[in-house]
Amino acid sequence: MVSQTRYSRVCQFARARRILGSRLTVQPSEGGDEVDITVACRGLDDVHQLLQFADGLTVIDPLEARDRIREIVARILHQYS
Repeated sequence: MVSQTRYSRVCQFARARRILGSRLTVQPSEGGDEVDITVACRGLDDVHQLLQFADGLTVIDPLEARDRIREIVARILHQYS
């Protein structure tokens, strides 16, 4: 099953297009430095690949994907504290 996850604030859009490829769909934009994209994911574990964008990408929905990223980052912070 493929779920759709929406992201905003993709500051490194060209890089995101290279990495995410055909899974990335660009949504109509109102201009500016930000663009909304939708990424096709097989499941929540696919959010790992988004960590490389750091704060250059914000997950908008689904909430489960936001929660999963929060869990992963908390584990990373704990490991390196």
